[in-house]
This record gives sequence, structure tokens and C-alpha cells, in this order.
Amino acid sequence: MKSILHLKFIALYVIFGFLCIFATATLTTQLVTNRLEEDTSRTLYREASMIASDYLPSYFSDDSSLQAVQSQLAAMRLYLDSSLWFVNRDGSLITASNLEGTSSPEAIEDFNPAEIGGNQYITGTYHGYFNEDVITVMAPVTQGFQTKGYLLIHSPLSGIDSKCSEIMVPVYISLGVIYLLSFIFLLGFHFFVYRPLRQISAAARQYATGNLEYEIPVHTHDEMGYLSASLNYMAVQLKDMDDYQKKIVANVSHDFRSPLTSIKGYVEAMTDGTIPPELHEKYLHIILFE
Repeated sequence: MKSILHLKFIALYVIFGFLCIFATATLTTQLVTNRLEEDTSRTLYREASMIASDYLPSYFSDDSSLQAVQSQLAAMRLYLDSSLWFVNRDGSLITASNLEGTSSPEAIEDFNPAEIGGNQYITGTYHGYFNEDVITVMAPVTQGFQTKGYLLIHSPLSGIDSKCSEIMVPVYISLGVIYLLSFIFLLGFHFFVYRPLRQISAAARQYATGNLEYEIPVHTHDEMGYLSASLNYMAVQLKDMDDYQKKIVANVSHDFRSPLTSIKGYVEAMTDGTIPPELHEKYLHIILFE
């Protein structure tokens, strides 16, 4: 008999491993990426709000020069590893500090401060000004209770992807360890389910061939042990019934054999003349009684 059940559980174990890897590579990676985007956007928005409220309003009050603003933005560019744009209310560029390989327009086309909405950030190439996707946050610069301009910070999503990859390495290692530990369940199935079931199947084949003396070894007190003990009890009862049947047949055969022997002896005696004719009626009554 082929070990179909055993192969099925091995196949399920392998499929379980592939599903775990697939779920981790898709769902977990996406969840980690989303969380990193949210954390990065909160950090960028907090920094943008701080710069927009503490440093940039002085530019509109002539307390700070454009060069001072540029120095401040350059320092924040190095700190945040992002491009910073300082624009007027209409989107025209005042000054910027860009990452290497990026540039800033003189004016942002179709500039709309409300496009970010309540999420505090948007992702994409920001009107096509970047060659890769970035996280963009925007903070208003107010002076004298009036909005004079806006500070935009653009952080490349490639940095988030790199962080996600670094985080996923220990996740995959942990997943591999968990998958190896789950092999214990496969071993448990083999020793506690498959092997007792195979012994029970072998016993059933022995009982089918008439070998009722075959006994299943019982080592556990679980359901498999109870089933094995029940089959052993069944085999004992069937063997006892077989012995009873043989005894009954032997007793019936003996009960038939004795009168038949007597009848045969009387008939032979009457035939060969040992019993004379005048006694035939007597012995015929005896034969009829038997």
C-alpha cells in the first residue's frame, strides 16, 4: 500500500512553506513599507513645520538674508537626505537645496497647497519634476498671521525601500527558523498518527486473512491507542467465537455420530442375520427411537 496520507502531509508542509514566503514577501513587505512611509512623512512634516515656523518667516521680515536661508536649507538637506524647496504662495521658487542628480523648477506649475490634503504627504514624482518616486510634505510659512510661502520637502522612496529590505532580512531569517521548527509537527504526525495508523491497517489485513492472533502494540492512551485496544479486543472476541463454533460443531458431530453408529450396527446385524427375523420388530423400534 502506498503512503498516500504521508505524502499528502509532506506536500501540505511544503505548500505551507511557499505560502508563508509569499505572504511575507508581499503582505509583510507592503505593511512595513507603508509604516516606514508614515513614519518618514511624520518626521519630514515635523521638521518642515519647525523650519517653516522658526527660520523662514524672518526672510519675509528682512531679518534674514537669502544666503542665510540657503545655508539653513543646505544643512537640513544633509540632515534629512532630501530636497527642500522654498516657494512663494503662487509656487514661484525663492530658493532650494536639492539632492545630487535632482533640480528644481523656477516655478511649480499648477501649484496647489491643498493637494496634499489631510494625509500630510503625497507620493509620486511630484508633477514630473523627479525621475523617481518621492514623499512630499508641505508646511506653510506664515508671517504676521498671513501665509507668505511654503516649504516643500521631497524625500526619495528609494531610501525607504532600502530600509524595508534591511528590516525584511531578519524577518526572513525568523520565518526560516519558524518553518524549520514547524517540522516538529510533521514529525509528530509521523510518530503519533501515521505509524499507529499503519499498524492498524496491517492488523486489519491480518484479521481479513483469518489471523486473529495478531496483536497491535499499544503504547499510548490517546484516540489511536484506544482504537488499537478496541481492535485487539475485537480480535480476541472473534477468536473466542471461532473456538466456540468449533466446539459446537464437534459436540454436534459427536451427538450425530453416536446414534448413527448404533443404527448402522443394528442394520448390519439384521442384514447379516446376527439378529434373527423374529427380533427385527424390536430392533426396528430401537432404530426408530435413535
